[in-house]
Amino acid sequence: MFALSCSITTESCAQTTVFEANFNSDGSGSSGASPDAWSASTASSCAAMSITTSAWRFTTGSGGCNNETAVWTSSSIAISSLTGISLSYNTTTNGYSSITASMSNGSLNGSVFTPNAGATTTQITFTVAIIKKERYRTLDDVVLTGTLSCTDSDGDGVCDDDEVDGCTNSGACNYNTAATDDDGTCTYATGCDYCSGATDGTGTVVSGSGVTFTLNITSDNYAIETSWQVVDDDGGESTWSTSLSAEGQGNTSTGNYTQCFPATGSYTFTIFDSQSDGICCTYGPGSYTFTVDGTQLGTGGEFGASEIISIDFGCTDSGASNYDSNANVDNGTCAYAGCTDASACNYDASATSDDGSCTYATTWYEDADNDGEGDPSSSTSDCDQPTGYVDNNTDECPSDGALQ
Repeated sequence: MFALSCSITTESCAQTTVFEANFNSDGSGSSGASPDAWSASTASSCAAMSITTSAWRFTTGSGGCNNETAVWTSSSIAISSLTGISLSYNTTTNGYSSITASMSNGSLNGSVFTPNAGATTTQITFTVAIIKKERYRTLDDVVLTGTLSCTDSDGDGVCDDDEVDGCTNSGACNYNTAATDDDGTCTYATGCDYCSGATDGTGTVVSGSGVTFTLNITSDNYAIETSWQVVDDDGGESTWSTSLSAEGQGNTSTGNYTQCFPATGSYTFTIFDSQSDGICCTYGPGSYTFTVDGTQLGTGGEFGASEIISIDFGCTDSGASNYDSNANVDNGTCAYAGCTDASACNYDASATSDDGSCTYATTWYEDADNDGEGDPSSSTSDCDQPTGYVDNNTDECPSDGALQ
């Protein structure tokens, strides 16, 4: 007979991982390293804590470094709605050391944890003791599991009552660290835009300034030979410099590289090949395409030692008053002369500067008897002359043309 009974229609009794830490993504740490929201402490002046070969390590030094202790404590772990909680971990040593595990808000007997009545959280603490010099003890693959005693309709290990809808993609601007179910609302920054930085679901896409320079490139079989740079012609400085040297000798690389720049002035893009044979075609069919704000400025692959593309921002509309014949990327600065008064008859919505040409509606007078003179008591205002109206009001007998 099981100690826990679960209704198939209302409750999930599946074992779930409550907490996990393996330190594989933390790289190499230094003394006192505290990865994965753990805290680390030692009173020793001759022993060191580090992350080494994807495990947490406590090591005593030479000389009189013995009888040293370190304490590692996890972040707070939620355990409400859980039964059958158990702890597992991996540890290694080269001798003369011990490791002891304990958990707050309850008792740990071997691997089984029994929480106190009403406890909703716990923390795991490991105490390491080394009694000889030049010894170590490691910790890795810490896992806390338990059995949910609640409704878990989607089987994700989270009780229905505890589910939080939101964006679960950490690369999105509105990522919510508390979200357990993705609701399809994730939003992302593109181009020169960027995320506001909040991770509680309230993050937004912030409009960035500038335009995007994009290089789409497939190298030949020797990616290590390829590099490129963008130089600000006004300042003479390299503002974007990248090499494919990390790809190694005899390898091909394909990638899409972007960088944001202000949409003013002039720049020079140069792609290089250190062996002066380009990226096509003797040693592979490499090619590149270079665009600025969606405008393609160059493409190719057979260029010898280098190839240069000029980027000149300005007005590219020959009909504008500030047309720049050297510009090859329009930056939205085109100016147009015309009437800028919206109440004028010849208002020009595209005009950016007023040239004094505005014209306005005229008062027209009705000429009912068609004698060329208007009725002063019947008028209208219009940009164009209406049929049956004249521009004077001199008719003394507007309804009797024979008397005039």
